[in-house]
Amino acid sequence: SRNSNADTAAVESKTAGGEISYSDFDGKRFGIKTGSSFEKITMDTFPNAEYFYFDSTSDEIAALQADKIDAFVDDEPVARMAHNENSSIDYIREPIVNDDYCFGFNKSERATTLLGEFNNYLAEIKANGRCDALVEKWFSKDESAKTIERAGLTGENGSVLVAVIPDNVPFAYVANNELQGYAVEMMLEFGRKYGYEINFEQANTAACMAGL
Repeated sequence: SRNSNADTAAVESKTAGGEISYSDFDGKRFGIKTGSSFEKITMDTFPNAEYFYFDSTSDEIAALQADKIDAFVDDEPVARMAHNENSSIDYIREPIVNDDYCFGFNKSERATTLLGEFNNYLAEIKANGRCDALVEKWFSKDESAKTIERAGLTGENGSVLVAVIPDNVPFAYVANNELQGYAVEMMLEFGRKYGYEINFEQANTAACMAGL
């Protein structure tokens, strides 16, 4: 929810302590990312709200700060990072739903092979602790640690085109004129492991799904 600098500490205390609940926002103005799964979650949780559609999280944050909307629903890490960067934005700590993250692949024969390889990569990094290390790195406040090794992508087995939403901190975003983030580093590691060149294309949620 949005609050002025004057009452940042008070709202921080209330949201962190659970004194503000989701029921307080039913009937308010909500931002929804076009083409995202947040549409159903928002409408199911806040059936009496007024809905406004945006292409990106940054557009929703700008609307929140301009008092054009009262709230929007997003992933907890995204809300947490937005709050870390701007204390006038806060979020309710209790999740609406528990869900999993995924990388989407189309159903072509080649993509089916890529899917199998990527699932093997995920199983490996979950088993050896690398997945936890990536979460610790990208979901933290330590910006100095957020660098990516980009060498070693041979492309000997071809290239993979990956669509990403570029303002989705900490998953994929632009910093110092380079694409960074948790999902970005995972895809580069995958490419290095299986001999692929990884090419990223930046798009909004609806365009990612259409392109897939």
